[in-house]
Amino acid sequence: MKKTVFVLGGIFLLFVIVYFIMIQKEKKTFAPVMVKSFLTLDSTSVDEIRFSKFDTKMVFQKIGENWFMTEPDSFRADDEAIGQLLNAANHLVVGEIISSNPEKQTVFQVDSYTGTTISFFAEADLQASLVVGKTSKDLLHTYMRKAGSNEVYLGSGLFSGIAERNVEEWKDRRIFTFDPQQIQELEFSSNDGKFKLTRTDSLWNLSHPPYRETTKIKEAAANDYLLILSNIKGDEMAQKPEIAQLDFGKPEFELTVTLLDGRRVKLFVAKLYAGADRYYTKTDQAANVFV
Repeated sequence: MKKTVFVLGGIFLLFVIVYFIMIQKEKKTFAPVMVKSFLTLDSTSVDEIRFSKFDTKMVFQKIGENWFMTEPDSFRADDEAIGQLLNAANHLVVGEIISSNPEKQTVFQVDSYTGTTISFFAEADLQASLVVGKTSKDLLHTYMRKAGSNEVYLGSGLFSGIAERNVEEWKDRRIFTFDPQQIQELEFSSNDGKFKLTRTDSLWNLSHPPYRETTKIKEAAANDYLLILSNIKGDEMAQKPEIAQLDFGKPEFELTVTLLDGRRVKLFVAKLYAGADRYYTKTDQAANVFV
């Protein structure tokens, strides 16, 4: 029994040694020569980004100050996710060439079938195009090559994680996108009744219909609630079969937000049926429905 344990222990130790040798070998291929600004990309000028992998495609376009997904779906994109991608591309550093043999591209998953091509455009002109492959054994780098080149490199950062995001992960799931300090009034309406929260200078007042008498409420509690409200995100996007069954004309709950500039935004919350534990929400500003 003891002999078996020693043998297994020896095999495990050998595996650990080999593993770390492989990691160190891979690190050495990255360390000797480092090329900064590999893509020579000005991220501030980029206004379109295209992802393609085999038969799938995603396109993002910057309209004004915001990013939108235009393919395969039409939706506002998560600006933070786009910012992460552009920052990673702008500060990309690669080591020495790993391989120049096109037959080995499948090993690093940077071929035209398994690799993800990310292309950056500025005013319809291609600025840079990168084929992103798998993560390295040390989990700190990503195999990649420039589109049109056979030279494979190890690049800094986990580009593979960005490249592998699905469509839903790129969508902006924020329901409200305004500054909480710009809220003037909140009006709540449900089957249980109605009430309003109204800001007067820095003070908040509570009132019930017919809204003639008011009660002061704690400023800190009101501000905390506004901060939460202005950053609400949906857990996921509602599917078309679900949306078709919803009646937002008779919501479970309705919230009207009045801003200091006079604009109003309405939030509707509905269920598919009584007793359901999934809530669906949308505003009167967009057709998007969140769960």
